[in-house]
Amino acid sequence: MAKPENHFLGKWRIVWMEAWDTDFFDMEGPAYLQIKRNNVGEFHFGTVQGVIDGRIEMVDDLPRFSFSWAGSEEMNDAGGRGWMVREGKQVNGHIYFHMGEESAFRAKHEE
Repeated sequence: MAKPENHFLGKWRIVWMEAWDTDFFDMEGPAYLQIKRNNVGEFHFGTVQGVIDGRIEMVDDLPRFSFSWAGSEEMNDAGGRGWMVREGKQVNGHIYFHMGEESAFRAKHEE
C-alpha cells in the first residue's frame, strides 16, 4: 500500500485554540507546530512545548496527521496525542493531554 502524500510539512502558526485565548497561547512567542519530512516535529504554545511523532492515515478517504507528543507544561513533564486535517492553507485539529485538558486548534501555513 502506497503512503499518502504528506500535505502537513512545514511550520504552522496557531491562530485559534478552543480552550485558551491568544494572550495565553502566544505568551512566550508565536504559537506553532512544525512537521518535518520524517513525520517528526515540534510545537510550542503558552507554557507547553513538545516533540511530535506522527503518522499520516486515511480517515473517511482524507489524509489526517495523527501524532503522539512528549514535552513539558510549566516545566512539568507532559504528553499526549493529537491530530490535524488540512483544509487549503490551514489545518484544523485537536490536541489532548494525557489524563488532562484538550483543545481544538486552527493553524495557518507559514510560507
